[in-house]
Amino acid sequence: MIASISSCFAPMSETRSGPSPPWNALAPYVAGEYRPGPEATSDEALLEFAKNTGGTIFHPSGTCKMGPASDPLAVVDHELNVRGLEGIRVVDCSIMPTLVSGNTNAPAVMIAEKIAERMLAAAIIRN
Repeated sequence: MIASISSCFAPMSETRSGPSPPWNALAPYVAGEYRPGPEATSDEALLEFAKNTGGTIFHPSGTCKMGPASDPLAVVDHELNVRGLEGIRVVDCSIMPTLVSGNTNAPAVMIAEKIAERMLAAAIIRN
């Protein structure tokens, strides 16, 4: 794990070492480093900065695995019903096994539309 954490600092160090192509064009407009600041010179200081300020802009997915009843890790079935709870569904990107490379809005809408169609069909059949 330490090796993987250390490998995260190489891009930070390269970026901090000064403008390089294509950043040379921006050099006249850069007054100085804002964050983490020039005093953060060690890997430990950079790690502390990352731990205190880091976050993600990505949308979580894959947190409610969809799968057959035989899969003990599957949270929802193929109709997105939560196993062990009646009347509860998960209808969002958390049922996706991995994060898509684009925005998650379109997949979330598609998932919702597909389940809405199935729910309406089931309601029509019951009535």
